[in-house]
Amino acid sequence: MIEPSTKLSKLATSVFSEFAARKQEQLALGANIIDLSIGSPDMPPPDFVRQVMAEEVAKGTEYGYTITASTQFKEAVCHYYSRRYNIEIHEEEVLQLIGSQDGLSHLALAYLDAGDVLISPNPGYPIYHACADIAGAELYTVEMTEENQFMPDLLTIPDDIKKRAKLMIVNYPGNPTSALATKEYLAELIEFGLKHNIIIVHDFAYSELIFDNVKPMSIFTIPDAKKIA
Repeated sequence: MIEPSTKLSKLATSVFSEFAARKQEQLALGANIIDLSIGSPDMPPPDFVRQVMAEEVAKGTEYGYTITASTQFKEAVCHYYSRRYNIEIHEEEVLQLIGSQDGLSHLALAYLDAGDVLISPNPGYPIYHACADIAGAELYTVEMTEENQFMPDLLTIPDDIKKRAKLMIVNYPGNPTSALATKEYLAELIEFGLKHNIIIVHDFAYSELIFDNVKPMSIFTIPDAKKIA
């Protein structure tokens, strides 16, 4: 029998798959389930979205693989950042992904080798931990606690870790904490990354899952952020 790679053997079962299996078991027993395991939409898209999609499908010309992002998509992303955060983003800085898990895992493969370190929040999205395993790198977690307002003290990271780390993932608004980062903390992260040559990866997936009177900050509002984030 041919053995799988050591990278594959390190990967654990997806927690979302485990919860899905447990959900199906309970549904089979007749239980009523409120599923809070994964942020998968359970409501249809707005009518105007479905209408536009139906019109495009009816044209009979919209088919085939999307190898790269369209110019229209990149322009829309740039416009969104300008309108929402007053940030100038250029089209060549926009990359289309299949999803956050795909993007994060490939980013780890692009930058991490054996012996390198990925710094990740704990608790955090499960793919953060898997990224290190996929790339064959080491994982170092920083604790997210109420005492540090879910913004870990960067000074507590050991010198050895800072020397070997290439990526540090942060997630604000946070999952599962829902914490927001202050402008001052984001500035600390950029300063930390520039000083130690560590790429700061701001997972901003939940930027719109907020209360109406709250506006989360993109890390690109910080001067020099594009140099290291």
